[in-house]
Amino acid sequence: MPHSIYFNLHYLPLSQAIKLPILLHKPILKKMKGGIVIKSEDIKFGMIKLGGNSVSIYDSKYGIMWENMGGDLTFYGKCNLGNGASVSIGEYGNIEIGENFKATAMCKIVSYNSIKFGTNVLIGWECLFLDTDFHSLTDINTGVMKRLQLLL
Repeated sequence: MPHSIYFNLHYLPLSQAIKLPILLHKPILKKMKGGIVIKSEDIKFGMIKLGGNSVSIYDSKYGIMWENMGGDLTFYGKCNLGNGASVSIGEYGNIEIGENFKATAMCKIVSYNSIKFGTNVLIGWECLFLDTDFHSLTDINTGVMKRLQLLL
């Protein structure tokens, strides 16, 4: 619970944070930059669960791995990312998660550009969503290295 309290106070306005809408299960917090916005009329305790047990055949020792290097995450309502989930947001990344989102075990979301999930999305286990391939190319005219971004 201490991680959840810290996480809420770090990312949310106090009026939302005191309701503890985001609960973390066995978190690994690597970087905590960027921002989180909850766009919902009904913000309440535990409406967003990150890393909770959802599939019994996956080890419950894994919770949520969180890494935000400066981007933004917007929740539009209830969300449940199951055990072993990972969220990685790059410096300019943006993730939007619609109302009633549920991903079971081992879901990985990596955004260095933009990823959007709609309303009433259900994702099975071991799915990977990313908008970059982490490879770089050197512009032969300028010599500048540029990371590729997949436009979804």
